[in-house]
Amino acid sequence: MSIPADALHAAAQQHGTPLYAYDAAELDASVARVRTAFGNARVYYAMKANPNLSILRRLHTQDVGFECVSAGEIARAAHVGATGENLIVNGPAKSPAEYALGAQLGATFIIDREEEVALLPPASRALIRVNPALNVSTHDHLATGAADSKFGVTPEQAPASSAPCAPPGTPPWDCTSTSAAPSATPTTSPPPSPA
Repeated sequence: MSIPADALHAAAQQHGTPLYAYDAAELDASVARVRTAFGNARVYYAMKANPNLSILRRLHTQDVGFECVSAGEIARAAHVGATGENLIVNGPAKSPAEYALGAQLGATFIIDREEEVALLPPASRALIRVNPALNVSTHDHLATGAADSKFGVTPEQAPASSAPCAPPGTPPWDCTSTSAAPSATPTTSPPPSPA
């Protein structure tokens, strides 16, 4: 942290404690490191990490998008001006309010279960999370790619789940990986079509 200790003590004297101080230079440097590492990839901040409006405003000015998992987080993103491609609505149990507000803002929805496709507002953008049923070696609460995870559709459900979400002629497949994946070997094939 580049904030001098005497400045922190002065701020605590002036504002009281507990005092939350954020280093804008460190935040900017972190964004720059992510952009350097991932090139032209679209960058999203998981708002559940810290929904402080000052942080969100600063990230928004750097064209960082927001991943939101509640109506309150969607409202905070909207408050700082995030819309459209700058907004992802995620989570396996989205509420009607989250669908409505996300659709109003033009957000992209992450689909975590097959029946969720029918809940999408008309003309919504969506990404399908496919759970590859990996044998991951991590804490049970972090094993999002494991077979019994509540996150994602099975590879067999993916084609039917993605069909309503993809514009005609557009391949609906892209990929991300869980941090617990045993290998970084990419796969370019979509899941098998249902029999």
